[in-house]
Amino acid sequence: MFIKKILPWLCAAALGLTSLVASAQSSPNASAFPSKPVRLINPFPAGSGPDAVARIVGEKLTRAWGQPVLVDNRPGASGFIAINAAKASAPTGYDLLVAAADHMAINPALFKKLPYSATKDFVPVSGLYRTSFFILVGEKSPIKTIPQLIAYARATPDAATYGSNAVGSPLHLGAAQIEYATGTTMRHVPYKETSALYQAV
Repeated sequence: MFIKKILPWLCAAALGLTSLVASAQSSPNASAFPSKPVRLINPFPAGSGPDAVARIVGEKLTRAWGQPVLVDNRPGASGFIAINAAKASAPTGYDLLVAAADHMAINPALFKKLPYSATKDFVPVSGLYRTSFFILVGEKSPIKTIPQLIAYARATPDAATYGSNAVGSPLHLGAAQIEYATGTTMRHVPYKETSALYQAV
């Protein structure tokens, strides 16, 4: 009964949205655009899910536009590295940012001072995809169900650890919501790359 109640809530709470945004005031000439390569600045590491989607989109746009669409991976620092690179680029439409809910909706609520404004520095172009997240454990873990995880976390505060791809990411906030809803305390371990998180688990 508990699993039936928590899983739909967990999927809804940890729903992520990744989209393309452009520097504010970008207005490329529709009849001439693009006349040179276009860059997708990606805050996610090569080989990650968002990177795979960016490359698929880039390939389709390359065929449609007849110009190369290149993915420029700049992971780290809660997306600030890629976002600052996109913000500093000329607002011509030739540099697009792959952004997720973390960058445009969550970061402004978590950080007192941001080096960018999600609403003033960028303009949304298109949604790319939505994804739900899941909980998994190592193959040899004795924990096999959500109730077992909650019982363990209650019995041994801070002994249970969980990983995410960044501080303040939907993965992190989804787990924090589980802690809050169940009255447990677990230890958050952020990773720069999701692949490193999988290897650690």
